[in-house]
Amino acid sequence: MNQNADGGVIETLKTCDGYYEVVKSHSGKRLTPLVGYAGTYDSEGKLHYVGDVFYNFVRAERQPLVLRRFAENFARKHFSHPLHDAPKSYTFVGAPEGGIMFTAMLGAAIADCGYAVCTIFAQKQKVQSGEAGQRDTTTFILDRHEIEKGSLVIGVEDVCNNRSSAKLIKKLAEESGALFGGIVCMLNRSDQTQAEGEPIIALEHIPTVQYRQDNPAVAEDIAAGNVVWKPKPFRNWLPLIAKMKAAQAVATQGSQEAFTFPPVEPRREFQDSKVLGTGFPEARSFGAPDSD
Repeated sequence: MNQNADGGVIETLKTCDGYYEVVKSHSGKRLTPLVGYAGTYDSEGKLHYVGDVFYNFVRAERQPLVLRRFAENFARKHFSHPLHDAPKSYTFVGAPEGGIMFTAMLGAAIADCGYAVCTIFAQKQKVQSGEAGQRDTTTFILDRHEIEKGSLVIGVEDVCNNRSSAKLIKKLAEESGALFGGIVCMLNRSDQTQAEGEPIIALEHIPTVQYRQDNPAVAEDIAAGNVVWKPKPFRNWLPLIAKMKAAQAVATQGSQEAFTFPPVEPRREFQDSKVLGTGFPEARSFGAPDSD
């Protein structure tokens, strides 16, 4: 088992069986299912976007050395040299569920760089049950932990998708009398670099196409039920990965119907700021970390 995260986020996810991509024939037919995303749009109610690719960091959570290396790489890239005007304390708020374990690892790695860090996580509360197998509507609450008044709050996610977590974490920060400073994540798959007016800082930025369910590119598959609405739970994920690997094996061996694999040459934007302060505007107005 490869537990080295130095090869890049996607390459590492593949070694953990955490990367899924639809296999298509030369004619464009999907031979493996679409996947549902958390993001929604309005169309006679809330409907979820779908797509051909899924980044499942749950599989990386199972390998602590991988998660720790992601955290260390992030800290080395963005926190290696504390600023004199950096805040005395950061509060990193993990977005449930994917940001919780990464928050703990990231907080330890950033503390090693000389910053005062508090790590907590929000909890998810169901607002409305999903229909026809689609996802539930949820919000974030603080019950186990509190946010300290006046602190600089940074939301933490594994993957930044539709930036809805940023809105919910900002609300928690403001209700606590704290300042929201942005989002950090291992992978930003959205086409944006800001959330709620603040920066998204990621190890990798890979804008990933998502479709409305009525888009002609996916409508036939949706009608045929060729979609896994909740790919992340292991009961859904393991069969999904098995289908992908089986289709890839057939393609490798050759078959009556030729296969193609959608080319994956994403735009990868490694954030080049050396420290958080150059990425998060608010961080510039605070004092340096205390030193004994």
